[in-house]
Amino acid sequence: MAKNTAIITIESFHAQPGEEPGGLKAETLSISGVVSRSGGRVHLLYREQLGGDSPLTKNHLVFGEGGAELHKRGEVYADLFFREGELLAGTYRTTYGEMKLDIFTSELRTVISDEEPEVEIRYSIRSGGTAVSEVWIRVRAETVEPVV
Repeated sequence: MAKNTAIITIESFHAQPGEEPGGLKAETLSISGVVSRSGGRVHLLYREQLGGDSPLTKNHLVFGEGGAELHKRGEVYADLFFREGELLAGTYRTTYGEMKLDIFTSELRTVISDEEPEVEIRYSIRSGGTAVSEVWIRVRAETVEPVV
């Protein structure tokens, strides 16, 4: 599995239930990371700061034709799973405790390429059967050079 450094660009909208995210301004973040491919799936490894002076969170985003999954490790621990048209269980743990979440993925699009792999996901987060957030996210990795 060859690894390459990459510029990872994350665009996202977050909206309250019933609010259309399309009318909101996208948040955009560009950071460095590592991209690799294995078994027809793309693996993106990157760190992000979730806010203010918080410590960096390690992220592992995996996607392929069948779906996507995001694992966060740091101040926040999260395991989120996405398959178009499916409601899947996930977890989100902070210093305040763990929340069980249901993730309904209404749209999932992947581009599996060596130069610029990309995933776009539109999903709703539900907790206790109630929708708490609508999210649209697009993550793209622009390969820079092989990891030595």
